[in-house]
Amino acid sequence: MFYSVVLYVCVCSNELERYFLETLQFNINVPSSVYAKYYFDLRALAETHDLSFPSEPLSKDRAAKLEVQY
Repeated sequence: MFYSVVLYVCVCSNELERYFLETLQFNINVPSSVYAKYYFDLRALAETHDLSFPSEPLSKDRAAKLEVQY
């Protein structure tokens, strides 16, 4: 019984979240051209302000360190 209630709440929450994001016209798809534009803009901005911009991909260990801990 408890499991079915939890499942029902999760399904309703997912539907509510989907409706909310659709209402905002939220889109997580980013065209490669837009990604590239912001990537190079950020690199140029970092260089302008003498900040380092990592040239290697983000590792799993580094990503874990950057995650917000609640």
